[in-house]
Amino acid sequence: MTDSVSSTTSTTTTTQTSYSQNRNDFDTDALVEAAVAAKLARADTYETRLSTNEVKISAYQDLQDKLQTMLDSLDVLRSPSGTAGKSDDVFLDRTAYLTSSSSTDADTMLSATVAEGTDIGSHEIEILQVAKADKLGGGSVSNRSDDLGWSGSFTLGTSDVSDGGNATSATIAITGAMSLDDIRDAINAETTATGVAASVIKVADDDYRLVLTGNDTARTITASAGSGDDVLTSSGITAADGSFANRLQSAQVARLKVDGVTIERDGNDIDDAIDGVSLYLYKAEEGTSITVEVDNDLSSIKAAIETFVDAYNTFRDLILTNQTTNADGTATDEATLYGDSTV
Repeated sequence: MTDSVSSTTSTTTTTQTSYSQNRNDFDTDALVEAAVAAKLARADTYETRLSTNEVKISAYQDLQDKLQTMLDSLDVLRSPSGTAGKSDDVFLDRTAYLTSSSSTDADTMLSATVAEGTDIGSHEIEILQVAKADKLGGGSVSNRSDDLGWSGSFTLGTSDVSDGGNATSATIAITGAMSLDDIRDAINAETTATGVAASVIKVADDDYRLVLTGNDTARTITASAGSGDDVLTSSGITAADGSFANRLQSAQVARLKVDGVTIERDGNDIDDAIDGVSLYLYKAEEGTSITVEVDNDLSSIKAAIETFVDAYNTFRDLILTNQTTNADGTATDEATLYGDSTV
């Protein structure tokens, strides 16, 4: 007997179920834009605040500048305490008012400056003579550029007109190849040592002359021939006997009366005759009295007061501008610091 084995094959089928998920469609671009806008809105707020603060800072600076200007202009009028402020006190400024006893204008004969704080008062000045420098003229030379053929040396210098003291000099060497212009240059090269300057004056097309001038008033020119040709005589500066052939102007001191007292000075700028007053002499006119009245400098005081008034009004206008309101009671655009306690 044959056994039959029946084999059964069982097939299991797995069914996959597909689920379709319903997703909402998001507007990503809109979300990003909204987020950026929110950030920008905050940035705009900061920027607005920053801009407002910058405007206020600028207004504060303007306020401070105008206030400081006003205070500075006030300092010269209120004589601040302590020695530091004394130099700024306009009421210590002095000036000299000049009047002449003759028809000649005083300021054509004299000018004066007055130091700060000088005692107020008046002084009488009579100018007897002004200080002058020595000046010598030479003889005629037909051409200033031609070689003159003079070969020699001479000593040139100056000394005090009153007593011949304080003398200075130097030796000038001349060669035959020098023209009148060259001699001038040789003299000027030693001006520091001699105190004498040279120039060439054209009188006519064929007439040129050497002129020697002392650098300082009240000093006499001295000159003497040296070795070789007598260049001084050849040029017409000295005569054959050694004296000066043509003195164009004599050196002299300044002489004047100050409150009736006669004084002399070597120059025309005199700052040691009256305390705090410097005199500048221009022209002598014996018999004419010039009154030098030392007084407050009224023009400086007036200018200082006007400066303060202008500075005060400018500052006041700024304050009023920052208090201005519109018809509805709100601050105007110009009132940057409206309601600010600092103001």
